[in-house]
Amino acid sequence: MRIEAGRNPYDRGLAGLVGELSRRSEDFRVRWRRTTSGSITSARSSSGVRSSGTD
Repeated sequence: MRIEAGRNPYDRGLAGLVGELSRRSEDFRVRWRRTTSGSITSARSSSGVRSSGTD
C-alpha cells in the first residue's frame, strides 16, 4: 500500500483508506509512520544506458 501511495500521492481513495485505518488502529498508525521509503528492499531500475564491454 505504501508503494501505491508513493506512486499516486493524490489518490483520494487511498488517502481516505489510510486515514480511516489510522483512526481505527493504533497498530496501523505506528506501522505507517515507522515505515519509510528507504525500507523497500527490492525494485527494478533501468537507466536506459547499456554497458559496453572492453575489447
